Amino acid sequence: MTLKTLKGLGLALVLVVAASLATPAAAQDLINALRQQGYSQIKITKQTFKRINFEACQDGIRYSVKMTAVGRVRSKTQIGECRRPGLSVEQVRRKLREEGYNRIKFTDRELPRYVAEACRRDRRVELILSRRGEIRDARRIGRCAPPIDPRDIARVLRDQGYSRIKVTDNQLPRYAAEACRKGERFELRLNRFGEIRDERRIGTCRRPINPDQIARILRDRGYTRIQIIDDRLPRYLAEACRENDRMEVTLNRFGDIVEQLRISGCRPALSAKQFLKVLRDRGYRRIRYRGQDGTDFLVRACYQNKRYRARFSQYGEVLTRRNAGPCVSTTLDALAARMRKRGMERLTFVVEGCRNGRKYRTRVDAFGDPIERERLGRCN
Repeated sequence: MTLKTLKGLGLALVLVVAASLATPAAAQDLINALRQQGYSQIKITKQTFKRINFEACQDGIRYSVKMTAVGRVRSKTQIGECRRPGLSVEQVRRKLREEGYNRIKFTDRELPRYVAEACRRDRRVELILSRRGEIRDARRIGRCAPPIDPRDIARVLRDQGYSRIKVTDNQLPRYAAEACRKGERFELRLNRFGEIRDERRIGTCRRPINPDQIARILRDRGYTRIQIIDDRLPRYLAEACRENDRMEVTLNRFGDIVEQLRISGCRPALSAKQFLKVLRDRGYRRIRYRGQDGTDFLVRACYQNKRYRARFSQYGEVLTRRNAGPCVSTTLDALAARMRKRGMERLTFVVEGCRNGRKYRTRVDAFGDPIERERLGRCN
């Protein structure tokens, strides 16, 4: 290889290095190298094909820095002091508290300033601050309310448009509640002054229920043998069994259970014999037992001079009751005609009754004429 060739290669190498220094990527590589050596606030002051010069800060001193192509500092000259960086939000918040402000809320954190709202001496002000936390402007925007009583949480939320409020935590350092607004249900976090600091959607709010839905709502929640006591607002009232307890249950207009009170035990299911006794004890008469449909009892019976076709639960509760007309005794002629239709002849009937303190049994024919009479004893 000749000297001329070597000189040509050297010239090409210089041109390559110079070209690389002129590119933005190369400049960024040198900036990264400065940062790795502890420099900050780096600024390019001169850029040519051969070199790039910088101004940068290190340990609070500002330098003019010249670098080699491989990222080494060739020389540096002190040219002044570096400006201190701005304070963080938390540092500004701490500084404002030291100056007597509280309940501080930052509304703007963009350069070159901070904007915050804060309270001092029961006044709420809007503050414009430098990045060093120095107050440039202060404007009064209202009053700062005192801390609220935990019992006032629901009132404070109602004043802000919430409804169906349930306070879930009334102990400081913060309060919590669930509430509805515009058909949505929210979980809310409030500070000691009643200001909402966090709002999270947790679902939708049910519409007011129809009274016909009460039984279904209670069944879905594990209740049985449900009896509606009051289906008129401002609250609904029902009695129902849960396990072995008979409960009085109070619901609000949205179907939420707001109160439960045990009133007795729940008796077990009745046998057919026990059921008929319960009916007689309740004043039913002329009971015609028609059997069972599943666990339900079917009967025809008279109650308060009216005849009913009725369905009762296995616990003796009325499920349906349909009026079947007046409860009138069958005449002897009608009874005799009914028996003849069944193929019976030469009919006689037995009647028992008391007269003058004595009890008699009398056998009569189909026309009601006595055939024979037997004395049974005294009437109790």
